[in-house]
Amino acid sequence: MRCRDDTLRPLPFPLLLNHLGSGRMQPDIDGIRQTLLELLARLECHHASAEGKIWRNPPEHGVSLPEETLTVFEATLRSRLQQRPADRKELYFLLGACRLLKADLGFAIQAFHLCVAEDEEWAPGHVWLGHLHFGMGALVLAWACYRRALVLQPDDARLYRHLSCSVYAKDTAMASSLLERAIRLNCTYVEGRRNLARCRLARNASESSIGNYQRVLALEPDHAEAWRNLGNVMYVLRRLDDAGFYFRRALILDPASVAIRTSLSDVHLISNRPDEAAALQRTVIADRGRVASVQTLPETLAELPESLFAPETGDIARLLAGVLPSAHAWRDGPAWAIVAYSRGLEGDAHGCLEALDRAVMAAPRHVLFQLDRELARLMMSDDADAATELGRLFATGDAVCNNWLESVVLHEAFNGMDLLGSWWRKTLTQTPSVWRRLQSVLPLVLDGPETADDGRYRLVLSALTCEPDGSGPWPDHLRRWAELHRGADRSACQTALYQAWRLIQFWEDRDMPMCRAVADVLFEQDDLLLSAWLEAFGISNARAGCADPWMEAMFAGTARMLEFTRNRPDLDDLLPHILLAACFLARSDAVYALVTRFWIERLRGWEHWHRFAGEIPARIPASAADRKMRVGYVVHDFRYQDFCPEHNVVRLHDTERFDVSVFFATPQHSPTARRLEGLPPLLRDFPGRVHNINGLAPEDSAALINAEGVGVLFDTFGWWAGEIPRIFAQRPAPVQATWCGLSRPGKEDIMDYIVGNDDLFRPGEEDGLPEGVVRLDGAYIPVKPRTHVPQPLSRSALGIPEDCFVFLGYHQVMKINKKTLDLWMEVLRNCPNSILILNWTNPWIIRNLARSHGIDASRIMFFRFVRTEVEHLMRLGVADLFLDTNPFTSAALTGADALYMKVPRITLVEANLYSRFGQIMMNGIGLNDWVCHDRKEFIERAVALYRTPEDVQAIRQRIGSQVIHSESLDPAKILRKLEKAIEVMWDRHCTGLPPTSFRV
Repeated sequence: MRCRDDTLRPLPFPLLLNHLGSGRMQPDIDGIRQTLLELLARLECHHASAEGKIWRNPPEHGVSLPEETLTVFEATLRSRLQQRPADRKELYFLLGACRLLKADLGFAIQAFHLCVAEDEEWAPGHVWLGHLHFGMGALVLAWACYRRALVLQPDDARLYRHLSCSVYAKDTAMASSLLERAIRLNCTYVEGRRNLARCRLARNASESSIGNYQRVLALEPDHAEAWRNLGNVMYVLRRLDDAGFYFRRALILDPASVAIRTSLSDVHLISNRPDEAAALQRTVIADRGRVASVQTLPETLAELPESLFAPETGDIARLLAGVLPSAHAWRDGPAWAIVAYSRGLEGDAHGCLEALDRAVMAAPRHVLFQLDRELARLMMSDDADAATELGRLFATGDAVCNNWLESVVLHEAFNGMDLLGSWWRKTLTQTPSVWRRLQSVLPLVLDGPETADDGRYRLVLSALTCEPDGSGPWPDHLRRWAELHRGADRSACQTALYQAWRLIQFWEDRDMPMCRAVADVLFEQDDLLLSAWLEAFGISNARAGCADPWMEAMFAGTARMLEFTRNRPDLDDLLPHILLAACFLARSDAVYALVTRFWIERLRGWEHWHRFAGEIPARIPASAADRKMRVGYVVHDFRYQDFCPEHNVVRLHDTERFDVSVFFATPQHSPTARRLEGLPPLLRDFPGRVHNINGLAPEDSAALINAEGVGVLFDTFGWWAGEIPRIFAQRPAPVQATWCGLSRPGKEDIMDYIVGNDDLFRPGEEDGLPEGVVRLDGAYIPVKPRTHVPQPLSRSALGIPEDCFVFLGYHQVMKINKKTLDLWMEVLRNCPNSILILNWTNPWIIRNLARSHGIDASRIMFFRFVRTEVEHLMRLGVADLFLDTNPFTSAALTGADALYMKVPRITLVEANLYSRFGQIMMNGIGLNDWVCHDRKEFIERAVALYRTPEDVQAIRQRIGSQVIHSESLDPAKILRKLEKAIEVMWDRHCTGLPPTSFRV
């Protein structure tokens, strides 16, 4: 379960009615105005505590206004804007509020900007702009808005909480400091203390967190959310009885709360009360009607910029067009620009140009409007005057010109207010003929003295000077840009890398076969290549399915990158990130092997290399037959998995023959990792010894293992965690082996054995490996313990049509690449009455990819993260077929969960080692016929099942029986085989024989 106290969100602001001059409004709309402002205040309260973004999940309680009333009210506001220019601040504010309540975020943010432009000293306007930017995820803009409000109201404790919200995700220390300042200003500030408690928990100060929640309850004993928050802390500490008590107390105070019931169901599940957990989950689903964690592409309002504006651009233009004729102040320029962009998106080129002319007249010093006007003129005809004027503007050296050019070419908005303008420019320049006209003019305009920001100048020129066939001088511009970052620090390279990534997107949008060529040029520069490795997960998660050319170019430079880092003083900090990228993202085993050999070479020069080699720890028997064997396991504490397979299987050791020690940790370099306090749930009643090695240096961890007298030590992580190689390189145990986790061979002089089976290691593949390969008959990977398999949810609860075929592609985003998505889209194309459910990822990419395959984007749905294991399983059960990723397939977690829920699964096996994980699971339960060996076979099997729905039920029954009764997957039987292997390993060691491959 992901334990959380809700993401920090801006606090409720006082009823905004108090901040507006009511005397200026006419009596005929006062009632609606007051109701609207009350709604807005309630909406802000909802924003402070709700799980979703405010414009997607409106409050379900309190007063409401029908759509027709809001429309009439808007018309009245438009009339007032014409009649009463002195009231524009309040009127723009109310107009934005109306559109916010109608879920039109695009217009709302523009209206609030106009409101602030009318009175830059009005703090509530800046606060609401901050709320909107915060909700959109634009945290830097939110910080700026809240900071401006704080300058105007420096003693407002709530504004410090706003600021803490905008930095919490990146800097919990700063967030804590800001919240402490808020509490010093107001010691009874309940929401400030709640969020301070959350920060304390994030910083592993659980006692301080508990103390702050208790102070909140002393101030407000009936604060249901605080009781739930305190229960969440107890859950993290694994004090389940206390957690259950606090959750039940919260439920008494707020019996309708979905979040509280969900939290309580977690406790029931971990306490082995699955029926009570499932019962609570069903009440949650019944109450909310439809599971909010499921979403279809057309509904993703916040994630699709075009959906913020395009559906109602005409309405925006019509609404504002009547407002502006009476406007005279320069502040009306932005409003005319909104009209221009709206008309341009409607295809009204002349109306767009006319509105931009008015914007320039209203704001003659606003360079952006002048640039957009010349762009509009240029696009309407080959206007030499437009080119001349653009050249004049750029000759001024105004930084806005570079920002504008970047927006035109790379489609980057200046700020929140420029979203509509950015979308207009993107739509305008995506037409090939229009782009060609721009391409022919701008290089001539820019062929003068270089601007101060030479880097962005060259980056843009590299796009402008590229021909459709890939020719042109673009590589020279790009290389010159890359050279500007030679020797730059890590932060500067990271910033440059994300600028360059937008360039990749530029070519991707035009369907040009240029992405790999661009990446190759970029990564000729060693600093950028290294930065790409360090930022690989951020790029792959942000652009799932489209990062393939980037990753291919990056991994092609592996040897050069390693040589570049060899003598860096920060190499020890970099290597864990490099190995992590090679382990999870590289599709070739050769890349991982190259990085592993480099690290081993580095470790050989470490002062602690083989520190304990040759020592026979005390209490170790001379042979396995003498007395108990000492066995140790280094395991992950599994932040998101309460039922870890490895934790379960080690509990089943024969305690008459084996003395077992477990050492658990979370990788230190993981930025989102929390340190588990207390024992993992499945190890609480473990008869052996359990040690928490979180926070210990690798030298101290190895010393602890050696002091335990461990004879055979297993690594169940894999070498994707930076601490693991350093622990095992010290040889804390005489025999060391790899089992489970992300097992890969190649750890010469460190690991003696690697455990697998015939599916993981094909005949003859052990030749040349430094470890001995131990093959277990049947499956060697244990699966999660299952004491109860819940009934699947109804499709109606998830908003899924009853008569369609459901394909499930629910995997970690890092596993989803272009190759996998193309394969799945081909399956969808051949199965017209079907949908595909994915884990949440970038919807733009999925939408474009679906359209390129001739598939309606509405056939793609998303499962968002859910907190409970039981709801996760109940959702999986609605699917008809689980589609595996490639080349990194699912092993014993989500893929096994689908099989437990009787969902058929097909997997594709290739040469890569990690592509065999799915085969291991399927063969282990006798479903060999669902293992495919090429893409054609994969598609044919998926389509065949789609065309014979009557076979699905029979297959489900077959799967259910084989999973439940499979001897191959029985954890106890797997462990009995492993125990035999341990005895062989140890006896060979005691008799002086080297490690060798063998079968059990």
